[in-house]
Amino acid sequence: MALNQVHNTKNPDIPPKLFTFDRTYGSSSTQREVYDDVAHSIVHSVMCGYNGTILAYGQTASSKTFTMDGLVNPQNSQNPHRLELKESGDTGVYVKNLTSVTVQSVPDINRLLLVHHFYTTPYTPG
Repeated sequence: MALNQVHNTKNPDIPPKLFTFDRTYGSSSTQREVYDDVAHSIVHSVMCGYNGTILAYGQTASSKTFTMDGLVNPQNSQNPHRLELKESGDTGVYVKNLTSVTVQSVPDINRLLLVHHFYTTPYTPG
């Protein structure tokens, strides 16, 4: 665990802010290093049937999506479909036309990642 201080350079009279992080990564960190340190044990648990969540938080354009997804190039990345959030008095908030899929192997997950990229890549008209 690391304790970091952030100083206000515009007003040095303001005391530094203190932040605690389990891990921090600099610009020379590799995707493999981040995966091994943060995600590997969670992915292993998910493959054993447990729920798991990995949250990537960071500055815009800091490669969060690449770190989470890696290199995936679907053949058709242009799709005008959008996910729609709906609300029902009976079931609460839900995603319209959401599909639940059970996966049992790495190839199953890779197929779902391709579908994910197909539906989440912004549509750019011709």
